Amino acid sequence: MNTMNNFQFLTKYIIPSESEAKLSHYNKYIHHFFPIDPAELANAESSLGKLPLELVNFYKSIGYGQFHINNGSQNNSIFSIHDLIEINLKMGEHAMDPDLEIYDCFSIDTRLLFFNVIEGIYLFIDNIEKNDSNAIYYFDLKIFDSLNDFLIAMDINPNLLIEISKNY
Repeated sequence: MNTMNNFQFLTKYIIPSESEAKLSHYNKYIHHFFPIDPAELANAESSLGKLPLELVNFYKSIGYGQFHINNGSQNNSIFSIHDLIEINLKMGEHAMDPDLEIYDCFSIDTRLLFFNVIEGIYLFIDNIEKNDSNAIYYFDLKIFDSLNDFLIAMDINPNLLIEISKNY
């Protein structure tokens, strides 16, 4: 499977920069994504080691950002490169974050926090590819076999993660 092309359904939501997201013609977008500089990706790999293949491809083709931007208290966002590094290495504002203690049983060698559901609740992506895919986890529960499947479901259902949390 060529995962590089799997995210094309989200390209219509790419905005050149976060500051431009405030412009009125972007109000109709249900998601907001922002491109990353390739140097940022290289910085993440030097800080965290090899990143999950699907996540790298997502960052290269789409960037980072938020699903369903007008969906109340849910964050539903894929971390920026800066946040990916800081939360996984517990740096900056995450250095003393007590919400992260429940994730300590997982090593960044096997899984990375990459998605903010709501404040203090995050999703993991598996570092190990199976059939060119990286599984997605809600705590220790595997919820999708691939990032691509997860993103398709997120695109369709703004309450996906609320529904999953009710069954956890």
